[in-house]
Amino acid sequence: MDTERLPFVQGMRGVAALAVVLYHARVFISGPSYLDLGPRLFDSGAAGVDLFFILSGFIMVHTTRRAPAGSAACIEFWARRFARIWPVYAVAIVGMWAVTRGLANPAFHPTWHATAKTLSFYPTDPGGAAPFFGYPLLHPGWSLNYEVLFYALFGAALLFGRWRYLVLAAAFAACLIALPLALTGDVHLDAERSYGLRGYRCLLTSPLVWEFLAGVAIGLLYHARWQWRDRGLAACVVALSVTAVLWQFLSGYPAATV
Repeated sequence: MDTERLPFVQGMRGVAALAVVLYHARVFISGPSYLDLGPRLFDSGAAGVDLFFILSGFIMVHTTRRAPAGSAACIEFWARRFARIWPVYAVAIVGMWAVTRGLANPAFHPTWHATAKTLSFYPTDPGGAAPFFGYPLLHPGWSLNYEVLFYALFGAALLFGRWRYLVLAAAFAACLIALPLALTGDVHLDAERSYGLRGYRCLLTSPLVWEFLAGVAIGLLYHARWQWRDRGLAACVVALSVTAVLWQFLSGYPAATV
């Protein structure tokens, strides 16, 4: 696996994390006495989660671009991702138990069943509101359910060597297009809608998965031999992209719940 760090990716991770933190902190400057500055400025901070998903797809391409085909590469990829996420997550869940078990509020009374679902990255309420499908014990952990799903499928695709991206595209075409069409006759991009599926299938068919695929596409383009030689035009595209993101953030659209 390639461990080369890209400074711009680290910077974007920081931006995404800060956006999510500000989104959650907005409640402290909400209300008439604060001129509703929290929602006005930081409602769009939820988009930090979307940026994380795109970065995940990009990083997977970047770190595995020299990986050979076969089970060894697949197992190594899974092992690295598991070691990076699960132990810290498990410690945080244990801390959650220690802090909340003695509280009288039933909303903070974790059960063994909920804990098992949380630690296995399984939606706690597959029939619940999309794209969360029920919150795990640590509420922000709902996005990890998607992350781990990405890791599982991308790692499996490594078994196919140079055909990995074709296999990955076919798998997601089945989940995001073919299956929704077969079940409902509809394909949508609204992350707050679902197709009524249960279990991991509600995650596989969520429109949020398109963001991961966008990151994969960006990663493939970044490492392609083709280069954009007109630096002036490239600078204009970057400036327009940054302007569009800032406008979206400051406009408060779309206001979502993380």
